[in-house]
Amino acid sequence: MLFRNILEHCARVGWALGNPEEPVEHRLARAYQEDLFSALEAKKNAGRLLGTDSEAFRTMARAFRNCKEEIATVFPGGWTDEDGRRLLVGQALPSPEECIVWLLTALLSRPLSPDVASGTYGYLSNLSHPTLHCIAGLWSVEERDGLATPVLNVSLKDHDDHAHLAVGAFYEVLANVITYHGWPGESHRDLTSAIDRLLPLLLKAPEE
Repeated sequence: MLFRNILEHCARVGWALGNPEEPVEHRLARAYQEDLFSALEAKKNAGRLLGTDSEAFRTMARAFRNCKEEIATVFPGGWTDEDGRRLLVGQALPSPEECIVWLLTALLSRPLSPDVASGTYGYLSNLSHPTLHCIAGLWSVEERDGLATPVLNVSLKDHDDHAHLAVGAFYEVLANVITYHGWPGESHRDLTSAIDRLLPLLLKAPEE
């Protein structure tokens, strides 16, 4: 669950920042998409938890309405894609899986293939939710000294593979955040050295 959470957060940040060479309005549109989705979720949950007559719900509903109005002012019109999702200058809010597939195929120093990226997210999701077959596969039963004994099938390599993904995603997105804000890069260079020392095959060498 922790690995999946890290990947989803990194993917969202990386997607929102995008490519520094693209038009600024594309990044603004993605930021608005995130803001609108967040405001909608906050309103929905406030209504379910506290009731639609609560002050919290009215506050969240007002924030959602204000966000929609602001978006309509900045990006008048609008249209939808083939999946019915709202577009702002061509930018649609991706699903968690779509976002992570983009992260693992386009942003990592050593990217995965689209199928492997999608399968990785599906596997982590199955581990996070009560998916019987996947959870049951974590264990097997062996007979030891005449007793049925549960044996964990998760190896250190499994944890190592997940750690590589999480650290790689965090590293690449952090680099984009630092670049976007124009922050000094000394700490990130120290992080690069530490990763190269502990996970020497994770990042590409400068000549690659």
